Amino acid sequence: MVQFDFPDIINEIVDSLNHNVHTLYDLSLVNRSWCTVVIPKLWANPFAYTSNAGGRSAEALVKVYLSCLPSYQKKSISKLIDIPERKLSTFNYPSYLKILPLNSITDTLLYVKTGSDMKRIYVALLKLILQTSLGLKEARLFEYIPAEAIRYIDFPSSVRSISLATGIQNTKALVFLSKQVHLEELLISSTTLTKVECMADDILKHKNTLKKLSIRLAILPRNNYHVIFNIASQMKRLKKLIVGALFGITYWQIKQLEEGLKEVMIYKSHTELSVTFITRGN
Repeated sequence: MVQFDFPDIINEIVDSLNHNVHTLYDLSLVNRSWCTVVIPKLWANPFAYTSNAGGRSAEALVKVYLSCLPSYQKKSISKLIDIPERKLSTFNYPSYLKILPLNSITDTLLYVKTGSDMKRIYVALLKLILQTSLGLKEARLFEYIPAEAIRYIDFPSSVRSISLATGIQNTKALVFLSKQVHLEELLISSTTLTKVECMADDILKHKNTLKKLSIRLAILPRNNYHVIFNIASQMKRLKKLIVGALFGITYWQIKQLEEGLKEVMIYKSHTELSVTFITRGN
């Protein structure tokens, strides 16, 4: 008789439906076996399923997370925001998070609360997630982060990808870079190359591990690409470099970048380095 490993079969089916949230939700209701496989998948990046970060669905997600707070903490936070009553559950939802979208969380909390109340809720939620989500792989930091919360941001070593904006107050974004040990992917969103240059030392701390680097600017200045060349030339494992600008990159700028990067690739034997330029048409 052929033996089937039923959990493995369920895993394969669930993986093939990874982005079909409605079907996954229906499958979670089949029985306990399906539920224990599906729930971690649904809660790996739940904000991806919400229509907009400041909407009701995102607000409901935040409240579910808050319902997982320890009872002593939940009692004080429930005075600031309505937290749903939660019966004893098999599932610790924050522990399944793989992608931490602080931008979505910020937008949602600003939609619900403002001022000191918002900051207290933010800190409680952030501490809960970072203490619980040991499988966290990616963090996105694009929006305003309360100063009170920044000192609590200590990502677990499992985080391999960080997206950030240099506009985060007082460029404290650098703290997030310096703490990570095995960073493999980094996306930097900035207004100017000068700000990226200020971060160069912190970026280069990851020259032995970084495989993908994306630099997105408001405007790419002419004839000032040494910052990009300098960073790329020192990256020992870089496989993919993406350069883009909000207002596009001209044909001549691409040519200049290509020539400069070609020299870098020859000098450093980066024969496998793939370079992509994001222009207006992309």
